[in-house]
Amino acid sequence: MTQTQYSISSLLPLSRTSPYAGPLGPAYVEVFKDGSTAPGWGGKTFISKYRKRGFDLRRALTMFEQKQTPHALVMRSVSMICIDIDGKNGGIESAAALNLPRTMAETSKSGNGYHLFYLVPDMWNPTFGFDCLRDRIGWRTGIDVRATGCVYHYPSQRWNTMLPVDLPDHLLLDLEQARDELAARAEHITTLRTSTDPDDQMEFLMLQTSIQSRLDAPIPAGKRNNTLFAIGAEMMLAGITGWSEQVFNRAVALGLDDAEAEKLVGNIERYGK
Repeated sequence: MTQTQYSISSLLPLSRTSPYAGPLGPAYVEVFKDGSTAPGWGGKTFISKYRKRGFDLRRALTMFEQKQTPHALVMRSVSMICIDIDGKNGGIESAAALNLPRTMAETSKSGNGYHLFYLVPDMWNPTFGFDCLRDRIGWRTGIDVRATGCVYHYPSQRWNTMLPVDLPDHLLLDLEQARDELAARAEHITTLRTSTDPDDQMEFLMLQTSIQSRLDAPIPAGKRNNTLFAIGAEMMLAGITGWSEQVFNRAVALGLDDAEAEKLVGNIERYGK
């Protein structure tokens, strides 16, 4: 990564007719000063807005180039994933251990991390866009995966000149297994939560207690974000009162600063949309 020259300032080096994008091209949303984004990119609302050309590529490019307005790429609009490497928290070392192949990439906003883009074998879903994989927070120490969420791009960030390459098969399998495990767990929680069977209702109460206890249990530093994300997602699905505040407080107690803890909670909330 560090041996590659990063010099291109662009929203994204993909044209409207890119073979990697959906039928109307890649989708972008504006990033506001507080770090939030324009709405409409979640799984339940994306396609409707996309079909109505609500993600105006020309407008996004104009605002970026003329007004230096940051935007975010909606990953469900492209058949790629982004491996988000945090240079401050062990991401560089984790990426080296994965032996990731060189690919289209950009520097992060902070300047000490990278966003690596890899092609995945996905077909356009007319209901949800490209959605064969899911975001994975804390996939490895210092590394998140963006598969359907947003990847921010600020004017200070720089691209290399490479084209995206395929994600290695063993890493694709890893992410597919993680997706299936999360989906199965979510389905189980939802089934118990909505059941009218007394035995299921009792099991659901026991499940809520079990999830709560996992939040308070020791969590290894290298698995902190991933574990908190998984527990928080289950707390949200299980309807545990005050889950977001509990996850935030636990994240801070484990060493995350307030901004990182808020980002974690926000990612969990977006996961549930």
